[in-house]
Amino acid sequence: MTWRDFQRLQRVAEVRDTFISYLEDGKGTPVVLLHGIPTWSYLWTPVLGPLTRVARVLTPDLPGFGFSDKRDRFDRSIARQAELIDAWMDRIGVESAVIGR
Repeated sequence: MTWRDFQRLQRVAEVRDTFISYLEDGKGTPVVLLHGIPTWSYLWTPVLGPLTRVARVLTPDLPGFGFSDKRDRFDRSIARQAELIDAWMDRIGVESAVIGR
């Protein structure tokens, strides 16, 4: 899958004062795959196929990276990223998930 194909599959959720782009596929237990900094969720494409056969896989682009909001002058700290991922999960209706990193 090219990065353009990946982008076309992404959804967008408004979370507080920003937006998060993410891919969602599969059914079952939610699995949230978090990328490192300064990468993006596209790095998870090699494992998406096998995982989506057994789980609901969600791969967000952290704010400031990938196709999520990249405006200047907002807090990109790990603590803020964690708060936003928690708010994003609430926004899209995920109460709990297995977290992969």
